Amino acid sequence: MKSRPTPSAPSSPRSRRTPPQEPAKAKLLSALGKALKASASEDIGFARIDHARETRKGFPEVVFGPGKTPGQLLAITRRILNRSGRILITRVDAVAAAMLLKEFPTLEYHAVARAVFQSARPAPDRNTSARKLAAPQTTGRQPAGRRANGRRPTGSKSSEGMPSGVQTSEPSTRESLMRGHVLILTAGTGDIPVAEEAALTARLLGCKVETIYDVGVAGLHRLLAQLPRLKKASVIVTVAGMEGALPSVVAGLVDKPVIGVPTSIGYGASLGGLSALLGMLNSCASGLTVVNIDNGFGAGFAAAQMLRLAQRAGAARRKT
Repeated sequence: MKSRPTPSAPSSPRSRRTPPQEPAKAKLLSALGKALKASASEDIGFARIDHARETRKGFPEVVFGPGKTPGQLLAITRRILNRSGRILITRVDAVAAAMLLKEFPTLEYHAVARAVFQSARPAPDRNTSARKLAAPQTTGRQPAGRRANGRRPTGSKSSEGMPSGVQTSEPSTRESLMRGHVLILTAGTGDIPVAEEAALTARLLGCKVETIYDVGVAGLHRLLAQLPRLKKASVIVTVAGMEGALPSVVAGLVDKPVIGVPTSIGYGASLGGLSALLGMLNSCASGLTVVNIDNGFGAGFAAAQMLRLAQRAGAARRKT
């Protein structure tokens, strides 16, 4: 009689388990996770800096100046510059600007736009004194530059009332990173600071920018005389206070996206720009988008994003 084969002993649960991860691999994964988390944001106690915003939006996190202490402004600026080399700080007064430029000599100050900025990381051998450019002309063309060592005599003031040693400037003239251009209009001269904030923002994002100032509807012939330039623009930003009628008129004349920026310029019933804002929001002109009161930064950024998307779409069509 044949004997039956002895069945093999069942494997123990321990033997069927997946081998534990090697300690070195676990440490590597942990380090990678921490690195990814650190690259996305940086917690410095009073602020969580979004370093990944440059990847998502094309420019680092923009700093809103008011409400921050000098120490907070310096700390945030230092960390953004260390990661990116580019920065924009909006609504900066002359005192804060002087402090920032003293601590970071490569920064520049645009007094009319009330903004401190750096458009690119300086070369390692670059002189510590950044190139300072003249205050922007109001005729629409980018201004010629001047060197920082051409400062006014001690104790003098610029045309904007800036203290000596604080110069006005805007990004150096360079080839636009995008096709087309942004055209910025103002209804009046009082709207220029908001318009210059929009222009500076769009230029920092790589746009070619042109400006036409003081073409409000009270003298409609001034705007109509510029109609050929309006039709050549890719995106138009219109800045107006008072009753805020300019964006509606412009949007009715062109087939381009128009961004309306209400300003707080006006007499009592303008309600600090609320009348202009409501007028623009209630416009019957198609293709008009409206941002918040005095928000030149938001308008300039939106215009740059429109150009960037149009450029990507055009590149995709050429590949097919």
